[in-house]
Amino acid sequence: MSLISRSGREEVVVYPEIKTTDRDGNPHTRPDSVGITTSATVHPMGFSGTAARRAEMDNEGHLSEQVCVIYFPREDDSISHPLGPQSAVVWKGEKWQLFGHGKQFNGSRRTRHISYQMKRS
Repeated sequence: MSLISRSGREEVVVYPEIKTTDRDGNPHTRPDSVGITTSATVHPMGFSGTAARRAEMDNEGHLSEQVCVIYFPREDDSISHPLGPQSAVVWKGEKWQLFGHGKQFNGSRRTRHISYQMKRS
């Protein structure tokens, strides 16, 4: 069993990225309308002081932004990896958006995983 699989698990609903075509025939990506319920490990991600102030100034302090890191147990094959940057996650009843591509960690056999950053604003 992976060491990653033992850490705190939370139930999330993942809406993987799908490719669609708009009515003009242009291809684009968006989250699927059908979610997949699975377990994941979620950790808050800290901001540097400058980044936190900049995030608050962009929206004049009325909105704040939270960023977390999420990863899934390797044994769970309900999620096909890698997830695309247009994927969405519902965690604790709130919708989060993945941004960027997953980061592959190729440590030992027991700690190997792909992590994603997700943002809620």
